[in-house]
Amino acid sequence: MNREHRPSSSERIAQTWRELNSLTLDNLGAAPRWLKVLLLALCVLFIGVFGWMLLIKPIKLEHNALITQEQTLTSQYAQKYAKAQQLSAIENQTQILNRDLATIIEVLPTTLNMSLIVEQLHAAAMRIGVKIVDVKMQSEVESELFFERGLTITVEGGYHEMGRLLSQISALSVALTFHDFDIEKLFQNSNQTKLRMTLHAKAYRAKVINVTKEVASD
Repeated sequence: MNREHRPSSSERIAQTWRELNSLTLDNLGAAPRWLKVLLLALCVLFIGVFGWMLLIKPIKLEHNALITQEQTLTSQYAQKYAKAQQLSAIENQTQILNRDLATIIEVLPTTLNMSLIVEQLHAAAMRIGVKIVDVKMQSEVESELFFERGLTITVEGGYHEMGRLLSQISALSVALTFHDFDIEKLFQNSNQTKLRMTLHAKAYRAKVINVTKEVASD
């Protein structure tokens, strides 16, 4: 009984090589099936890669660029919106401050009688029982809406009397503000402690302008 001859691996490789060498464009249809499948797969792969490179990839890149641009514009809009909200709040606060300032300026005198101020200071000191040693007046300084003039007041007396004097000065009809003070002890005995206080204050007068109209125009 004869056994069927099966080609060896080397014979199959040699046969496949001969078939590949014998292929031309004219007899490509007679190629083995496995080769046709391989060629078809390579064509599909080439078309897929070519289509991706020329069609899909540019669209994807453009899409990503649009997403990035959208995110950037959204972030810029959020920042500008936040700034606009802050600006609106600042403008409202500025208007309120301007109105308050206009109200304050309206009650300021347009002239300053420094002699009257000094006289009122001495009168308040006499009522309390302290002594005003000296009152030095500085030059007038101009600001946008008012003039201010500094005063350095030197007072001698007891501790509690000093506190009452400050309260009396605050109740005067003139616009005075306190900014700083220095206190030194002159002497002390069993009955009394005498102090010297140097008080730095400022008096104000308004400019002759229509602040209310200016604020309303803002």
